[in-house]
Amino acid sequence: MIKNRIAPLVLSLAMLATAFTACGSQDSSNDTGSNSSASSTAAGTTSAAKDIKGEILFYNTRTDMELDSYEKNWKYYIGEFNKKYPNIKVNIETSKDYEGDLAIRMNSNEYGDVLFMSAKMKDADLPSFFIPLGKKAELEKKYDFVQDRYVGEDTYGIPPNGNGQGIVYNKSVFTKAGITTLPKTEDEFLADLKLIKDKTDAIPLYTNYKDSWALNAWEGYIDSVSGSDTYTNQVMLHEDDPFAKGKPHYIVYKYLFDVVSQKLVEDDPMTTDWESSKQLLADGKIATMPLGSWAIPQIKSKAKNPDDVSYMPFPYSIDGKMYTQAAGDYKLCISKNSKNIEAAKAFLWWFLDESNYAQNEGLIPSLKGSAYPDTLKNFQDMGVTLLIDKGAINDGTKNENGWLDAIDKESEVGLWNENFKKDIVDTALGNKKGTYDDIMNGLNKKWADTRAKLIKEGTIGK
Repeated sequence: MIKNRIAPLVLSLAMLATAFTACGSQDSSNDTGSNSSASSTAAGTTSAAKDIKGEILFYNTRTDMELDSYEKNWKYYIGEFNKKYPNIKVNIETSKDYEGDLAIRMNSNEYGDVLFMSAKMKDADLPSFFIPLGKKAELEKKYDFVQDRYVGEDTYGIPPNGNGQGIVYNKSVFTKAGITTLPKTEDEFLADLKLIKDKTDAIPLYTNYKDSWALNAWEGYIDSVSGSDTYTNQVMLHEDDPFAKGKPHYIVYKYLFDVVSQKLVEDDPMTTDWESSKQLLADGKIATMPLGSWAIPQIKSKAKNPDDVSYMPFPYSIDGKMYTQAAGDYKLCISKNSKNIEAAKAFLWWFLDESNYAQNEGLIPSLKGSAYPDTLKNFQDMGVTLLIDKGAINDGTKNENGWLDAIDKESEVGLWNENFKKDIVDTALGNKKGTYDDIMNGLNKKWADTRAKLIKEGTIGK
């Protein structure tokens, strides 16, 4: 383990809103055009806004926001945007299989003007597809969750919001099962799921295996288990065995293996359906789903009693203390192939700074100084400490940016891909030979071999 070069940022949830507000107020007053010309485009005078013309496509993941029944849907946001920019036409296109469809579209130049950046892209490839949005050091003064997705000094994506990492659950199901306190350990969590299975008709935990992107929610629990805001991007990249027993990845994914092997999930994970699962949890037919806090408003919108839908921290404690990571959501970016770059910039900065999207959705705004959502009240009540990842070391004497990404992509471990998560479920179901430790050992070998190769090549350091 290397010595942390940057002091950890840990904020109790009770303090967070005040801390963000104070920090944001200072940053706003001292803002010196951190977003360069793009920021000026978005913040221009009304007359200047009217002068910007063009037609753009915003390609994104939010299929639910295309529905007329969704309270603040895409029509609402486009209407609000056009009050300031009446001569920009914004078209919306969404996809249920966003990552898969985007990968196909990026083989051409037709992948939208403004879009959500693929989580699977290599950092080194970003300049080939997107325009820089500003200098990282300046953007960090105005936004949270911009510690990654940059090349050199240029940042290529900014998320409109961050997500708390926890588990969505139905309170009425917990009550029916006789559960009065939320679990803080794996043993308590498994015991609660068994109570739900025995005393209710609800599915204790829904994997969303078929829509396998949802399995990546488990990766968001790594810092909850490490208790550190530097582990992933400053420590793990120096380890040869991050999947060894007792380390965060082993611990987190053992939860997944155990709930599946103990039959505390849906009868047939091969037939899960993401869209219908939201309704099932809202109706109390599913008790829990591991998802980022972004999912809460989507599920609440389908519930007869929205208060039944709540959120709890990942059930793991370190010396009696619990932690959770707040991580950036999909990052907004602009295609370098856009024929209306200025219009695309206007929409991106408006969406980040003026749309109130994060607040409307009950999410953590990336814009510093914004109000904090009520969706994480349980976290505050349980004294959970919030961690915001510090990113890779890049302090002028050492630059480790891109090292983790290089190891992950070259090794094909796929921290944010679903492959090994599906292997865990398949093995736990008995559909694939081997043991949980076999999977972890295989991942360690891939990781260690790739680290050695990249160090020898000089791509990364020791």
